[in-house]
Amino acid sequence: MFHPMMLFCYFLLVFIILFTTMNPVLLVIFYISSLILFSLLHTFQKLMYELMFYFFVWLLVALSIPLFHHNGVTILFFLNDNPMTAESFVLGIAVGVLVVSFSFWCKNYGVYITTDKILYLFGVIHPQLAIWLALLLRFIPQCKRNFQDIHGAQKTVGFYATNSLFDRAIGAVKIGKVALVLAMEQTFSQVDSMKAKGYGLQKRSHFSLYRFYKWDRLLAIWLIVVISLFIMSFYELNYYYEPTLKAISFTYKTSLLYGVLLSIALLPVVIEIKELVVWKYLKSKM
Repeated sequence: MFHPMMLFCYFLLVFIILFTTMNPVLLVIFYISSLILFSLLHTFQKLMYELMFYFFVWLLVALSIPLFHHNGVTILFFLNDNPMTAESFVLGIAVGVLVVSFSFWCKNYGVYITTDKILYLFGVIHPQLAIWLALLLRFIPQCKRNFQDIHGAQKTVGFYATNSLFDRAIGAVKIGKVALVLAMEQTFSQVDSMKAKGYGLQKRSHFSLYRFYKWDRLLAIWLIVVISLFIMSFYELNYYYEPTLKAISFTYKTSLLYGVLLSIALLPVVIEIKELVVWKYLKSKM
């Protein structure tokens, strides 16, 4: 329902907040909101699959940081004469949550900012950059779809249908190589097709169905208010883990800021739930 420019600004603001402060309260807020939004946009099985995969990603990040980062004053034990501190473990947990939260926000971003919206946003400014951005963001999902299609076809005709883990791994590598080459071929074919259609010519006119409505103006005002409050309160919201853990501030001012940022994090969730309720209501009237 929003203009592509406002969607882009919204996700840009979310990424700025995520990467400029390591405040644990904000990490939890944006992590949980990203999961809720992802569950609304995908099936339950997809959510469980992604949670299982990113649990191991979080575990890998959370354990690798204390192994190479030894700052902190609370020494728990020594490993190869290197101090393992409680602060580094907490930092590893926080960075792991940040990585997983960022990954889910990127997946949600890919649902809202589709290829046509990227071409609309950057096509007028720099057509070549727009098409390469669109193809770059489409490359990994295309590889994944190719892999699933080829794997399904190979499995149907009986290839790699064995219980041997080694044979299945070899088959996965072969299918992955074919899927990668096919995705690259599709990408370059798409570029040639766009050029053949005259994309990027200076005298070419642009048409789009996107309009800037009143709710876009309201969202723009709210984003400006939030980013202004965030910049003015950056010192209170900023958090450090070393050499000692900073106490989490819950004053009247910081609580108000947490509430404002919570409203930003849950904004797409509220809109999706509202659209779902309206859809269910309209279906019940049919």
